[in-house]
Amino acid sequence: MGAWWAAWKEAARVLPLVAQARMDERARVAADGRSRVEELELETRGVSAYGRVAQLDGGRSAHDGSAR
Repeated sequence: MGAWWAAWKEAARVLPLVAQARMDERARVAADGRSRVEELELETRGVSAYGRVAQLDGGRSAHDGSAR
């Protein structure tokens, strides 16, 4: 019975530390995910803006001599 009680005392001592570490890790992963989503949104906006310009001028570019 003494070993069982000692094991539960150890669990009670460590559990708050483990729970805090898990919450910190979840917050870090969530922040990384939000950061990555923001990066992808910016990349998508940039590509979309470039695509709209290309569509507006019929795909011709002033730099390649095909513009009228």
